[in-house]
Amino acid sequence: MIEFSSWVLMGLVCLLIVLSGFFSGSETGMMAVNRYRLQHRARTSDLNAQRVINLLSRPDRLLGMILIGNTFANILASSLMTILSVRLLGPVGVLVSTVLLTFVVLIFAEVMPKTVAALYPERIACWVARPLSVLLKLMRPFVYLINCFANGMLGILGVHVEGRKQERLSRDELRGMIHGDSSQLSQQDQSMLLGVLDLERMTVNDAMLPRHQIEYIDVLKPWSDVLKTLKTTLRTYLLVVQGDLNRPIGVLPMRRVIQAVLMGQLNKQKLLTLLKPVHFIPEGVLVGRQLERFRARRYRMGLVTDEYGDVLGLLSLEDIVDEIIGEMLQEHVSNDWGVMRQSDGGFRVSGEANIRELNRNFGWNLPDSGPNTLNGLIIESLETIPDSRVCLRLGDVYIEVVEWQEHKIDYVMIRPIPRIESVQ
Repeated sequence: MIEFSSWVLMGLVCLLIVLSGFFSGSETGMMAVNRYRLQHRARTSDLNAQRVINLLSRPDRLLGMILIGNTFANILASSLMTILSVRLLGPVGVLVSTVLLTFVVLIFAEVMPKTVAALYPERIACWVARPLSVLLKLMRPFVYLINCFANGMLGILGVHVEGRKQERLSRDELRGMIHGDSSQLSQQDQSMLLGVLDLERMTVNDAMLPRHQIEYIDVLKPWSDVLKTLKTTLRTYLLVVQGDLNRPIGVLPMRRVIQAVLMGQLNKQKLLTLLKPVHFIPEGVLVGRQLERFRARRYRMGLVTDEYGDVLGLLSLEDIVDEIIGEMLQEHVSNDWGVMRQSDGGFRVSGEANIRELNRNFGWNLPDSGPNTLNGLIIESLETIPDSRVCLRLGDVYIEVVEWQEHKIDYVMIRPIPRIESVQ
């Protein structure tokens, strides 16, 4: 029988503890790695990332191999430590070796490796991928036997390992990832990505231009009034009606008007020949679905109508784009709303301001599940149209009505409520 010296036994115990720490850290790193980032690296021909993905494709085999190696290293280290302790301390060495080895394994083979792997999972997973792949090939018979038994027991319990696909991210989970990835994405990029995700729960009523803000041409008015509108408009498409918004007759592309002007052919009769058909959008349609219709049917704007056929507003492709990149247009939009910062830190805001845009641009938490405008929100909260100065709290701001009419609120003063941070 071969008898090793105490120094050799001590060296073997240290080596086995290192090996145990390797398996422990590998397990944590492999299970905690970001698989989506890993797939991106694999598509760029990163061999280590490809090895990790291959190992994770069958987690039962990977975990079986890691646990075999870890268990073997710990048991063998315990046996050798017991022999060494008995040789040096006699019978009491068994108790000493148990206590000492428990502490050493817990700190150096479990807590420390797993903590490092949890902090740097991608780096650790790619570093251990190659040796784990080699060990998996060498230990395949043992892994196969253990997995057959373990998977058979799991099958009895209704857990099937084979055929299990990676779960897809939900929109809320993806939104949380975007919020939490602030070190990688700029505020502008985050806003745009979140704007795209919001399209799936936003209706055309949220994004449309309200009826009273629609710019249009009435063919029943004098030609001089029509020309004045054509000269001052900034829109690429204009709605053309006959007497009233509820009687639209077409959509006028401004590029066609410019061509007619250059050819000296613009008049009312020519203008009517330039019109494109009007498309109608039922209220409540999701913006994402309407965007698909814009793309499939190749038109850029439509009139949002209620159940009685009355026009509620106008939605264009540009309005949807504004919902996505609204943060980029913050300064321009704020001026359009009439949002003016006051010297006391408050804001003078038009009653027509869109609630979602106020929340997005100023970080307020005004309720946005009901009315779209500040005017509608205040009237809904008060259950009446105010006829005097009134103050109320909505979300995390104080709102004071300062200008009003018989049928609507013109301007309010908004003052954010100061946040009182607790003193530790």
